Amino acid sequence: MLKRVMIVCAILGLIHTGLLAQADLSNAKDLILQEKYEDAKKELNGFLSAKQKNADHIQYWLGMIEYLSGNYAGAEKVFDDALAAKKNSAINMAGKGMMNMRNNKYTDAYALLEKAQQVSKMKDPDVVFAIADAYLLGGSEEAAKAKVILYDYRTVNDEDPRTYIKLADYYKVQGVPELATKEYEIALEKVPTYVPAMASLGELYYNEGKNAATPEDKARAFKVGYDYANKAVETNPNYASAYRVRAELYLISALGDRYERARNDIQKYLDLTGEDQTARIRYAQFLFLTEDYDKSLGLINELQGEGVQNSVLRRLKGMSLNKLGRSSEAKAAMDDYFANIEEQYTIGLDYEAMGDIYRSMNDLENADANYVKAMQKDIDRGNIFEDIAESYAGNAEKILEDGKSIVDAAKAADGKSRGLTKEYRAILAKQQAGTITQEDADRAAALKPMIAEAQAEAKAKLTESNKVKDSAIPEYKMEAHYRAKAIEMADPVTLTLHRQLAMAHYKAKDYKAADEAFKVMHGLKEDYMLPYQYRMRCASLLDKEMEPEVNNWLVLPVAEDIVRVFGDNAASLKPGQQQSVLVALEALALKAFDPVGDNNPDDYNCAGAQEYIAKISAIKAEYIQSRAALKSVSEFCAQ
Repeated sequence: MLKRVMIVCAILGLIHTGLLAQADLSNAKDLILQEKYEDAKKELNGFLSAKQKNADHIQYWLGMIEYLSGNYAGAEKVFDDALAAKKNSAINMAGKGMMNMRNNKYTDAYALLEKAQQVSKMKDPDVVFAIADAYLLGGSEEAAKAKVILYDYRTVNDEDPRTYIKLADYYKVQGVPELATKEYEIALEKVPTYVPAMASLGELYYNEGKNAATPEDKARAFKVGYDYANKAVETNPNYASAYRVRAELYLISALGDRYERARNDIQKYLDLTGEDQTARIRYAQFLFLTEDYDKSLGLINELQGEGVQNSVLRRLKGMSLNKLGRSSEAKAAMDDYFANIEEQYTIGLDYEAMGDIYRSMNDLENADANYVKAMQKDIDRGNIFEDIAESYAGNAEKILEDGKSIVDAAKAADGKSRGLTKEYRAILAKQQAGTITQEDADRAAALKPMIAEAQAEAKAKLTESNKVKDSAIPEYKMEAHYRAKAIEMADPVTLTLHRQLAMAHYKAKDYKAADEAFKVMHGLKEDYMLPYQYRMRCASLLDKEMEPEVNNWLVLPVAEDIVRVFGDNAASLKPGQQQSVLVALEALALKAFDPVGDNNPDDYNCAGAQEYIAKISAIKAEYIQSRAALKSVSEFCAQ
């Protein structure tokens, strides 16, 4: 009898365990989507301590919280511990596979992910999405596997909006945002109130606007993104991450109070996450993005004072210190960052931040080495050197714009001086004619100091503008340095890249380097006139630098190249290009006429000059009459 009772109790116990010990993780997963990580962690740990049947799934989501918080080492440890407890946990195989994929351990990742597919038989949506997430961290071949997995799952359940969210992630990885947008929109067609899709669309347009080429494109991205983020907030006013997305969108807007609006939304985000640690770290990042580096650093120090020490904070501290001009402290912070993270967990941004710090210390060798490593670490990030070159070009253009406003002030002062001088001379004319009045005499006396003051102002402003213009030269030199580095890293190397390098050298007044850079362009496209035109200008400027009063004829090799490449069809060229051919022929004619350069008639060579003058006449006869030196040679040789 006792034995029977024990068996019944055991059966009842098993039934109880089976019915009650399967934790419902839907709320915890929703909290993670909202970036309420601390609340999600508390709920998951509560389930874990109660020894729920699906403990391995609970551990996976705890690992994902660490991953999404930027604690990659912590995430990997959670997945490892979960697999140690249950070696055939498909979802944690996917989690560990994701870490291997992220760390470029593709063979290990493939083994785990394939095993996860076999063990799970791809029936659990969470496992399906976890495996897809892992493949999306690889290259194009791996991303294609994610797409196949998601397409297969969609045939089984085409109403699940998460499938379309993950497919959108695939298209984002592939660099096709318009297709990602379509997938998000399908998710909303399936479930019109699905807030994650609205927030994701807002974030997609934020990234589009952030990288927009024109103010118009940025404004359009803000408008569309804002509408989606706003709808997310209206649909669920407690959805924390929607406020973060809307705050980011404000940053790319042209609204005068954009920072205030953004701060209000980010504060709401903090309130909804309960001052969640990760949310506070995001707030520090947000402060950095709004260029409030002091506040960002203050919050970082506050968090570190509370014992929070993670890679995101350490990196952000180095970046904030560098923006504040505290380079040595910034380097120390980044050194601390690298000392506390394994190389496999570093990201491209780490090395870019370190490169920025070295660059601010004028250590370009170490700066450039870090930039190269950043590009190698994150092969999809583009050519950092091009972005840096553009920033220096922008700085230089702004300086020149400031100089132009000073030139305008100088012109205004000069115009005032001329007007006053004209008035003063009119009074002098009256004096000479004997018609001057006492009022005229008083006015003349008053005009003298006014003229002197206006002339002094014009001169001072002109001197100031020249100094301002000269201050752009170092910016152009740095642009040239990074244009050259961009070419080193580019594949393929385009004509545009070489033109940008040559123009940067030219604007930096490094005419020898500019000439060499323009010369390289001939090998890429020989019949491209622009480099020849600038090489003639460089030759002329170098000539003046060497001996201002002497023509060293540095233009001749360029002139010969222009005539060789364009001479035969000069008559059909555009006016500006045709003018360049005529100038080249003129230089050759003048040099041929007086090869010694001593202005001695005994050395004149009319036959040599006439060869080029005839070619000029065939292209544009009136050109000769418009050029004094050439006209004299033509008339002398015609005698």
